[in-house]
Amino acid sequence: MFFQNFSLKKVSDTDNFLKWIYRDLEYYCLVCDLNCNENPFIFWAHTPYTQICFDGTSAKTSTTDVIREVHAVAFASEDNEISWSVRDKNKHTEVCHYVYDVKALIGRGSFSRVVRVEHRATRRPFAIKMMEVKAPGGREVCASELAVLRRVSHANVIQLVEVLQTPQRVYMVLELATGGELLDRVVTTGRFTERDATRALRMVLAAVGYLHGLGITHRDLKPENLLYYHPGADSRLLVTDFGLATFGDDWSLRTTCGTPEYMAPEMVLRRPYSCAVDMWALGVIAYIVLSGSMPFEDDSRTRLYRAILRGKYSFRGDPWPSVSSPAKDFIQHLLASDPAARLTAEQAIRHPWVATMAAGSSMRNLHRSISQNLRQRASRTSSRCPSSTGGLSRASSSNKADRKKNVC
Repeated sequence: MFFQNFSLKKVSDTDNFLKWIYRDLEYYCLVCDLNCNENPFIFWAHTPYTQICFDGTSAKTSTTDVIREVHAVAFASEDNEISWSVRDKNKHTEVCHYVYDVKALIGRGSFSRVVRVEHRATRRPFAIKMMEVKAPGGREVCASELAVLRRVSHANVIQLVEVLQTPQRVYMVLELATGGELLDRVVTTGRFTERDATRALRMVLAAVGYLHGLGITHRDLKPENLLYYHPGADSRLLVTDFGLATFGDDWSLRTTCGTPEYMAPEMVLRRPYSCAVDMWALGVIAYIVLSGSMPFEDDSRTRLYRAILRGKYSFRGDPWPSVSSPAKDFIQHLLASDPAARLTAEQAIRHPWVATMAAGSSMRNLHRSISQNLRQRASRTSSRCPSSTGGLSRASSSNKADRKKNVC
């Protein structure tokens, strides 16, 4: 039995989590204590018309409910298979069984590996992120990412499908994004206009606005973390990789982290900052998407930070003469050195250039100039780092540690 559609909800203020699962005409619920090494579960089933209340210590249900204690047993993680079973503790019968065939290694991070898998029964593809919680700092990173992923549900944000914890590892089953990174799509389409840019940015802004509404700051927005769900032209664009994301009220964040070229001035200065740092990063992304070049770039970290603090960038060189004034105005209002003057996600999505999808702008094809600039930048990067690889299709939430150059 495999349950495909469910979401995750926290139970009271305990460390327990409910997994609500809908299958056919019944709802199933698994309650797992993530702090227990033996992975105990409480399982019950009921119809959609039954009320259930669970406070973390006791279950109160109607007489139509069936309550059984079960244990997760026969958990295995091998090179070519990840599987686990949930069995009835008293009757020794299997309640549900999960088997994922490992197809390929997608990425490797400081505390994790990401593999592309296929569920053996349904043949549906997923990504599984395996995080080492025993490694120094691994538990904190894992807990932070899980806290965010459990909270979010948006068409343009990567979705957590299932999670299982063992004493050594946490396995996060995620939807698999196979359409490639944002810049890969720009290069391979053969034609790219300002309207195409606004179409992509609208999806990113919708996701970022949703995250900011929940009090979540991503802190590592960049093209490599923006993935298309499938290769089709109508694919949705997903914000992924929440390894540095955090909850925090305005101006309560202080940790300097992220990818240097996308860091906002207030973060470089190690001052308290807010979710406005994400909007600065979106300004950098918009600049890259429209030109294939970076507004701030230098081999020296010191000189790079000085350029960011000065806020000096230019619209010189191809294809900027062909880019409209509204597009440049949009970038300028995101790359404002004063975070209070920066557009919010809600304001950015209402900016005339984005709202009208560049209706008043030239539909000139920017593809050639963008591609040339991206190739030149990739060549410079590879000459500095011979082992680096170009952007290829990634799965959701891969750390891509060999490419991120994160500071934290």
